[in-house]
Amino acid sequence: MKKQYLAVARVSSREQEREGFSLEVQEEGFQAFADKHAGDIVRLFRIAETATRSDERRIFKEVLAYAKKHARKLDGLLFFKVDRAARNLFDYVELERLEDDYGVPVIYRKTRQPAV
Repeated sequence: MKKQYLAVARVSSREQEREGFSLEVQEEGFQAFADKHAGDIVRLFRIAETATRSDERRIFKEVLAYAKKHARKLDGLLFFKVDRAARNLFDYVELERLEDDYGVPVIYRKTRQPAV
């Protein structure tokens, strides 16, 4: 059976798009991750820089609700980078709770590589 991933693409500024973190780049990264790990993206949430703060909050809550409802089927919640996951510390705590209480791993597609 294929693994199932939930993914969240978020861009909060046009500058991030120019730096190579556009929604499309993030989506391609999620698909590459899913392919590499014999899985599918079962649902993708997109948050564009044009989203209002209340829209971003609403979508984040939808992500959490979906992940909790489908936790038994999900093999992970994908974000492109740590700073794309949430706007504040409270949101990160919610993601930790999702992992601890529901067993849904939060996976960051790109992580900073340590200096050698």
